[in-house]
Amino acid sequence: MGHIELGKWADTVILAPATADLIARVAAGMANDLVSTICLATPSPVAVVPAMNQQMYRAQATQHNLQTLATRGLLLWGPDSGSRACGDVGPGRMLDPLTIVDMAAQHFASPVKDLQHLNLMITAGPTREPLDPVRYITNHSSGKMGFAIAAAAAQRGANVTLISGPVSLPTPPFVQRIDVTTALEMEAAVGLAPSSSTFLLAAPQ
Repeated sequence: MGHIELGKWADTVILAPATADLIARVAAGMANDLVSTICLATPSPVAVVPAMNQQMYRAQATQHNLQTLATRGLLLWGPDSGSRACGDVGPGRMLDPLTIVDMAAQHFASPVKDLQHLNLMITAGPTREPLDPVRYITNHSSGKMGFAIAAAAAQRGANVTLISGPVSLPTPPFVQRIDVTTALEMEAAVGLAPSSSTFLLAAPQ
């Protein structure tokens, strides 16, 4: 029986993209195709990565089905927010595949959680100071080091807030991200940190 063998073989099952239809069928316990059958047959953890139109994601039935899956112990990863093929913008976009891989590695690995009680605020990336509606002054910061530090700290259990200038890097798993553009916006975001926070701030340019 192929689905039984696959269910036993998998260390984890990741449903990506998980459409509204697939989520509904898994929530109902249906087994009418290979994917839904494996979900019933596997003893391993199952992660659901939603991907659908924002209205379908917000629909009461979809939210009820997601809550049902969460109650049963399935992992819910995402969704992200952004534009869709239909032109709509909002929640329901599937997480970036590399982010899914990172979340799987972090969730199923067993790293030392020696930063669990640390509130960590990190700034990363450039800022832009407008000169006029067209031009601005900026720097060449890529933000990669700050994002890497945020990812590593979150993996070790820290409660991480990442304040990022305009970069195209994906948000590390389990990290709260605040996007800013100017230095004043970054300063204001840093000012919102709890007094118990530890700061890792980029040097001023």
